[in-house]
Amino acid sequence: MDKNTPIIVETVKNGNYIDLNNFTKDMIRIEDIVVGLARQFRFNGLMPLSLDLHYSVAEHSTHVMEHISRLQPCDYSPLDSLETEMIALCHDMSEAYLGDMPSPIKAQLPDYQKLEARVQKTIYDYFDCKVDNPSYMKTMEQADYRMLLIEMRHCGKHALKAESDKVNYQYRLKCLSPEKAAIYFKASLDMCIKNRNKVRAVYAPTQY
Repeated sequence: MDKNTPIIVETVKNGNYIDLNNFTKDMIRIEDIVVGLARQFRFNGLMPLSLDLHYSVAEHSTHVMEHISRLQPCDYSPLDSLETEMIALCHDMSEAYLGDMPSPIKAQLPDYQKLEARVQKTIYDYFDCKVDNPSYMKTMEQADYRMLLIEMRHCGKHALKAESDKVNYQYRLKCLSPEKAAIYFKASLDMCIKNRNKVRAVYAPTQY
């Protein structure tokens, strides 16, 4: 894919058009991300109709954030926890613009992967996520995978069944409507930003 070829999408916030092939931080509007993720089905919507549920990427991201405290190293400081929780909330935000593409399909589309990586990096930069910290990323990825196993079990999917059966605690998905998922996600994001900024001022006032 030629990076000079525009990839145009329309935003929710004000109806402006942005070029994802030349995506910059000034194009980001939190409302676009919140609405996009709340309306985006997890697993590209491929869930049994009998479950009669809406399970969004917004809710998934919030659950991943909530799992950080369960999986983080014992020597994590409050700032470490909040930095990792922020990464967890942001880790799928590119899907607000690009959609949730199933991994087997994504693996066959290298140009898509490059575009997704550029958009995601821009989002991480916008929210000042410390993704260069390997411990933060490892903990987030563990929480993300743990949620995948829980989601697989909850949604009646058989892939990874042997591993999902090993998850030894109860954790139920909320399966919120898009409207409620947006509120749930936005509240978590606002709280995490507020708490992270407050704790940063205490733990590392000269770094930020």
